[in-house]
Amino acid sequence: EQVHRAERYYQLSAPLVKKISEDSRPTLLAMTDIYHGILKKIAEDPARVLRQRVGLSTLNKLAIGWRALRAK
Repeated sequence: EQVHRAERYYQLSAPLVKKISEDSRPTLLAMTDIYHGILKKIAEDPARVLRQRVGLSTLNKLAIGWRALRAK
């Protein structure tokens, strides 16, 4: 239930990116994509958070950062 709730907030907040100053958007986009990626991993296996820390690989985070810089 909480995963669906968080997913809904990501969807609702997407249009607000345009209200952020252009020079700050890459950081916002990168942070949003990283945390959204973590949420997706938790959704695949919610009990995983009880066994280990959930995160993205360095390569995945670098790819997100690159996309965020290009989206400016």
